[in-house]
Amino acid sequence: MHRLALLLAVARPCGALRVASRRAFGAAAAAAAFDPAAARGGEVDDALRSFNGGDYEASLRQWTALTARRPDDALCWGNRGTLELILGSKASTLGAAPTGAARDLLESSVASFSRSVALAASDDALAWNNLGNAQAVLLRWDAAARSYDRSLAAALANERALASIPASNRAQAALELGDAGDAERRAANLVRRDPNFVDGRALLAAIRFERGDRAGAEEAYAALCVPTVTSPNGLSPPKRGLGGSDWCELYSTVDVVVGRWTPRTLDAYARFLASRDARARVTVPLSPLGKSMLKMVGAVMCTTGVYLGALAAGASAAEAFAAMYLFTAAVTVKFALTECDAVGVPKFGPLAWAGLSIALAAAALM
Repeated sequence: MHRLALLLAVARPCGALRVASRRAFGAAAAAAAFDPAAARGGEVDDALRSFNGGDYEASLRQWTALTARRPDDALCWGNRGTLELILGSKASTLGAAPTGAARDLLESSVASFSRSVALAASDDALAWNNLGNAQAVLLRWDAAARSYDRSLAAALANERALASIPASNRAQAALELGDAGDAERRAANLVRRDPNFVDGRALLAAIRFERGDRAGAEEAYAALCVPTVTSPNGLSPPKRGLGGSDWCELYSTVDVVVGRWTPRTLDAYARFLASRDARARVTVPLSPLGKSMLKMVGAVMCTTGVYLGALAAGASAAEAFAAMYLFTAAVTVKFALTECDAVGVPKFGPLAWAGLSIALAAAALM
């Protein structure tokens, strides 16, 4: 059995609680906040009180009554759909087609969320995401994918802080639909856009392993264990407290994603973890800047070799110096043309150094 992981926030005008699943599925701890100014009558208070007290059946009855009295209120329909989704999910097993009362609740949840998004003045990222969740529990992956697409588009336009949730869900839906390539692309974009979304790193590892890219899976998992997370170009100051041994330990078993991830994603991650040597040290991949610096160190060492090689070939000291400086110019120009953009370094500095090296080579030959 599983529950949805929920994040609740206040909404108007129904005095309602907007509910956003922070993942597609999850073991749930629900916390609620209520703004009295948003309420319109004791019936709303009663519905909220039932929800906060964990009496979801009573809360569902109350929100159902509210939708009957306020049939054009998108938020009331969304709250009703949320309760139907919670109760239907509790009575379902992830990956198995729901039956009986669970299926009826989930079908009603889809209808409620569909009514909610149709009535809303603009696309609501949370409502579309929850509609996708209800469709996913019913194993309607095509429909869920479309809902997650709408949720992601709305979040990117209006609520970017929420965008990682539907993005993760959409990547998992792609895997369930059999398009592992699209799933990897979406997961990689997710991590690139939100490097602090640690769950996305584990997701990328699972998808890459499913595609047979074990090295790529290990790289994604290693990034999850990095004690700091930097900007995508590796230059911005690191943000402390993200990644590290605590995350490695947390994600070293499937327990952290059981009930939250879709069946195929969960299976891939379980097989990935089982394939790893638990004693293996997690290695952290070099950033583009680090790789460039290593290349430059190697180039500096080679300049000495060029100088000594020229002398050994019978060149004069001046000619050897000229050869060394010309080699330096060539290496610097290559760095400017092929690597500056990747690491976010302006090309002017390296090209100026190359020009100075050429000038010094010419002066040595005078």
